[in-house]
Amino acid sequence: MTTAAPGWYPDPSGSGAQRWWDGAQWTERTSAPYSGQPLQAPSGTRTSTPFIWLIIVLPLIVYIPLFFVDWGGMVAGAASSDPYRSAYATYAVLLSPGYLITMVLAFVVYALTVFFAYRDHRALEAAGVPRPFHWAFAFIQSYVYPIGRSVVVKRRTGSDGGTLAASIVALVLIFVLAIALVIVMLSQMFAAMAPLMLR
Repeated sequence: MTTAAPGWYPDPSGSGAQRWWDGAQWTERTSAPYSGQPLQAPSGTRTSTPFIWLIIVLPLIVYIPLFFVDWGGMVAGAASSDPYRSAYATYAVLLSPGYLITMVLAFVVYALTVFFAYRDHRALEAAGVPRPFHWAFAFIQSYVYPIGRSVVVKRRTGSDGGTLAASIVALVLIFVLAIALVIVMLSQMFAAMAPLMLR
C-alpha cells in the first residue's frame, strides 16, 4: 500500500479548506483552497488618491536649493594658500542655506513619502483593491512604492490611473535636474579657477 506524498489536500473532514498531509498523517495546518482566479477589484474602483501624486512630485523639490549653493567659492577658498581659508570654504558650502535646506528637505520628503504610502495603501484597501502593493516598500526609495503600486493596481483593476507614466516622467526630470546641477557646479568652479590659473 502506497501513501500520498506530503502536500496540501482537500480536508477529509469536509470543511472545504485544504489540510497538510505530512506523508504519514494529517496535521493541524489548514489553508483556504486556491481558486486559481486572479485577485480583482470591483468594476469601477477608483485608485487615484492625492497621496500617490504627492509621493511622485515631492522628491523633485529636494534638488532645487542646491542650485543656490556657491560652488565656485568652495573652489576659490580651497585653492588659497591660507589653510584656514581653505577649511572655511569647505565648511561654508556645507553650512550654506541651500545645502542645509536640501538636507532637511531630503529627510522630510523621505518621512512624508513613507507616511503618504501608508495612507495610499489604506485608501486602496478601503476602495476595494485586494492586497495592494505594501506601503513599507517606500522605505527603500521614493519611487519603489509608486512603480510597484502601479503594477499591482493595473493587475487588480485594469488601469493604474497614469501613475506609472508619471513616476517615469518624474525619474527623468530628476535625472535632468542632476545633469543641470552638475553643469551649474562645473561652470561656477571653472569660473572661480580661471583667475587662479592666469596667475
